[in-house]
Amino acid sequence: MKFQLTKTAKAELKVINAQLKKSDEYYDKMTKRELLISDAMLYVEDAYVDNKFTKLDVWCKRTSGGEYDPKYLAKYPNAVKQKIGKMIMEDIITIVE
Repeated sequence: MKFQLTKTAKAELKVINAQLKKSDEYYDKMTKRELLISDAMLYVEDAYVDNKFTKLDVWCKRTSGGEYDPKYLAKYPNAVKQKIGKMIMEDIITIVE
């Protein structure tokens, strides 16, 4: 299985990227949804680990090590899994085979 951006998220990502090209300062003004879409793109594009998995828990733990520092993970060990849940609920990503 792997993650895939939804059509809506792909369209929103184009707008986000256009804004970021205009000004890097846009990043500091991004909404929570825009940040989630940007993070989802990193997951889909293999930024931390390969975007293929058989067990979501294992993938989340491997991704966590690349995305967050150990102090943050000690406090929030399920950060990636929770973020994936939000992305699915907000129709940003889907899981495909």
